[in-house]
Amino acid sequence: MRVCRARVLVSSAVALLLLLLCSLLLLLMAADTPDASQIKPAHVVASPETAITPTMQQRVITLTEGCSKEPSAGATGNELLSSNDFTVKAMRADTQRQGYQYLAHALNLLNHIIVDDKHKALYCYVPKVACTNWKRLMMILSGSTNQTDPLRIPADSVHRQHALTKLDSFAPAEIVNRLQSYKKFLFVRDPLERLLSAFRNKFEKNYASSAYFKRRFGVKIQRLFRRGEDSLNVSPTGDGTTFAEFVSYLVLISQQKPDALNEHWAPVVQLCQPCLVRYDYIGKYESLDKDSAAILTSLEAPPGLTIPAAKPSVTSSLLPEYLAGLTPTQRLQLQQVFADDIVLFGYSYRDHHGRTLEP
Repeated sequence: MRVCRARVLVSSAVALLLLLLCSLLLLLMAADTPDASQIKPAHVVASPETAITPTMQQRVITLTEGCSKEPSAGATGNELLSSNDFTVKAMRADTQRQGYQYLAHALNLLNHIIVDDKHKALYCYVPKVACTNWKRLMMILSGSTNQTDPLRIPADSVHRQHALTKLDSFAPAEIVNRLQSYKKFLFVRDPLERLLSAFRNKFEKNYASSAYFKRRFGVKIQRLFRRGEDSLNVSPTGDGTTFAEFVSYLVLISQQKPDALNEHWAPVVQLCQPCLVRYDYIGKYESLDKDSAAILTSLEAPPGLTIPAAKPSVTSSLLPEYLAGLTPTQRLQLQQVFADDIVLFGYSYRDHHGRTLEP
């Protein structure tokens, strides 16, 4: 009887002790928990996996769907890279000369892709789509310069032949390895705005580079498309080439020898082969700052590295005026030249007022 009472007393004491301990713990937790009104939201830092926005992801989907309908868009031999081992195809050519020609053609498709082995990235540059500033960033990322501020890198230096490493400089097996394992990206722009930007920069401005383009292309364009009395007014320096003359030349070369188009006005599908190379990210000039920040985060770039602010562009507002100076046939032909760029990258056709039309 006494034993039972003792057990009851012990059990009661243990229960009381446990109750006191629980109460103490609750008091401590309440003391450490701040009032809800005092809680500040944590600063969320985007990870490489979450940096890419749904809009950018949708661009890749649009491109993939478009390429499935037009697999040869921009390419003159769309199976060149499909085997992921074009060395084998070159070796199987009937003659050694054909093999070398095959390799040369395949490598020529990749000469706009810049390599950053440090961050395992491939960037296809497109002239007139912030490529100078992105080349500056690639020099910093790849360790090609000691500078950490993009604006301290002279603009002309990034366009020199050996300033950056191109994908076509590697052996075929190394090219394939990088295409398969590196993150690949490019930036695009409304095709007609990009074209007009190139025309104004190379034929209407008086930059040092403009003089070269006027002599090399302007004189030839004027000789080709000025008739009658106008044929006597060919400028020896190429000054005065009109947008209509330039468009006529662009259409002619696109029909006769598209590979001869200069990189400043060649379609993006021709420069970057987006139906052959599977790009992970597609940035747009229209959202340059945001898309650049997302891609830099994805590449785990050094903190604080950003693309320099772009100068305000008036090209979009000027486009209707330039399109109005073309004939209906010229406008149709011009948009046919850039049809793949328009569809694959989610842009729209335009009427003679510059207003967008559905593809």
